[in-house]
Amino acid sequence: MFRKKGDSTGDFETHYISKKRIDQLTVEARKQGAMIIVDDPWFNSRMEEKNASAVTYGDIIAFGKNVTVSDVLEETYHFKQNLEKFNDDKSHELREVLNEIDAKKYLLSVADKYNIPRSETELTRKQLESYEMQLKELLEKEE
Repeated sequence: MFRKKGDSTGDFETHYISKKRIDQLTVEARKQGAMIIVDDPWFNSRMEEKNASAVTYGDIIAFGKNVTVSDVLEETYHFKQNLEKFNDDKSHELREVLNEIDAKKYLLSVADKYNIPRSETELTRKQLESYEMQLKELLEKEE
């Protein structure tokens, strides 16, 4: 699962977080076995190919050089989805879209709790709309 990069040309300023904040937000995931990697050249190149800012591969959660609160919260949520085998009974494509929709809804539900900046919340809303459209298209194909 990848978290798509935001549009840095938008109306809002991007708020990157410190290593200390990343550590605080990943405590639970690390307790559950996650390995957290930040600014690794190999992962950075993979994320660049996918226009992503973060990725979860099995028990590895990798973040690019510049990390946002939403990046961390979304990828730790995907890690939890993977542990719980969330939507594992679905096809890969459908599972990915359903998990992304669930993760976006989670981010929006905790925006106040984690003081997620408005720019990130707006990006998450746009991404949610996009994934909901993808879901509609996938379901229409299956009919």
